[in-house]
Amino acid sequence: MMAAVVATRWTLLASSLLAAGCVVVHAPDTLEELVVFAFVHFDEDEAYLRATGDNLLPLAEGHLEELREGYYVDLLDGEDLDGAGVDSPDVDGIIGALGAADYRHGLDDVLWINTHPDKAEIYDSVVSYQASDEDGDRDCFLERSCRSYSYTVDEVVTAPIVGDATQRYRREFRWVELSDGMEVLFSRALNPDGIELSTEVIEVDQQYSVYCMYPSGDFGRRLESFWVDARFLGAEIPEAFAVDRAVSEMQDSADRTSDLIDELL
Repeated sequence: MMAAVVATRWTLLASSLLAAGCVVVHAPDTLEELVVFAFVHFDEDEAYLRATGDNLLPLAEGHLEELREGYYVDLLDGEDLDGAGVDSPDVDGIIGALGAADYRHGLDDVLWINTHPDKAEIYDSVVSYQASDEDGDRDCFLERSCRSYSYTVDEVVTAPIVGDATQRYRREFRWVELSDGMEVLFSRALNPDGIELSTEVIEVDQQYSVYCMYPSGDFGRRLESFWVDARFLGAEIPEAFAVDRAVSEMQDSADRTSDLIDELL
């Protein structure tokens, strides 16, 4: 009789957990696997990104020097891209890197810049910028009342050597509360169609990224993983060079954002 009562209670508890939407997630325990895990499960139950952040942040804080230099990560395979919603993915030539960058401002100010509806108005290097297919409300998201926000971007950016870079990509954001109560921001970008460049120096067939931005004292710190399928003058780009450049650009981008906040806010 007692066994039947206990079994019934466990059944009711399990049913309650399922009804409440509770999901138990066991995230990987290495940096390389965690960023792929976050990329693939980005738009699933928040428990996936919470488990990612719970494991990712302590590991990253213990490897900051290596991350600032550039860190190889697991490559995305066809199943990973398919899970992220990329149709007919081609994974040949993809290189992956993970890096860390620091801002001179907090998350709210950085996010105000990162979600600006027309970056051509605030960045000299952005020739044109149009956001469409918006899912969610920007103001509500910036206030953290809404937990997700996404849109599609058509953008033209000019840069030395490569000239004008035209691309269309999907940018997604999510607020996530970790198990210790810290609130962090996850973001994912999907660009399966690559970048059209006005010169033939570099060819970019596709690129993807996922990052976690979190408080570091009074400022924001960004852990970003970046995957790109590109060639330089028709030849495959050496992995070491690609990782070094990608991570260097992460900190350069953070510095440009911080400079812009100094000017505008």
